[in-house]
Amino acid sequence: MTPPKKRAVRVTLLIVGEGDAEVTFLRHLRALYGAELGRSVTIKNAFGGGGHQALQQAIREVRFLAYDRVVLMIDNDTHWTDADRRQAEKAKIRVIESSPCIEATLLKIAGHRPKELTADLKKQFANIFGCEAHETDYLDKHFGRVVVDRARDSVLELHDLMNHMGIAKQRNMTL
Repeated sequence: MTPPKKRAVRVTLLIVGEGDAEVTFLRHLRALYGAELGRSVTIKNAFGGGGHQALQQAIREVRFLAYDRVVLMIDNDTHWTDADRRQAEKAKIRVIESSPCIEATLLKIAGHRPKELTADLKKQFANIFGCEAHETDYLDKHFGRVVVDRARDSVLELHDLMNHMGIAKQRNMTL
């Protein structure tokens, strides 16, 4: 009789995105790297309300389900304070802050120079990609593996996110 296959135990990771735009990008990234993920990745949506709301959502999720690691992906333009940062640190929740918002991070990944104000960034994003960041239309066309791999070293938020997801850095890339 053949012995049963041994299952590899994977580290579990919960990522709570502040809103639809973060979750849309996180799901795209998870699908893009699929089998290469070094962890079992669960993505939850805090449905807006700022970083504080997302932090509370992450804390509630961890209370009911055990995850090995927890990451929070938020904008730092509203409802995010030093007290929230301390609470996240105390709860061992890693925080990836898009400054001031996810559109800035996405623009940097795509090789554009983001403006400074949130309202201007949202307009800039819509002008370049033809949609809002929570829609999925732009992802496959503008955020393929080559673009993401190239941006990993220059966009700190992306670098941290990919490391938390267990995505190994690509070697010998042709850029």
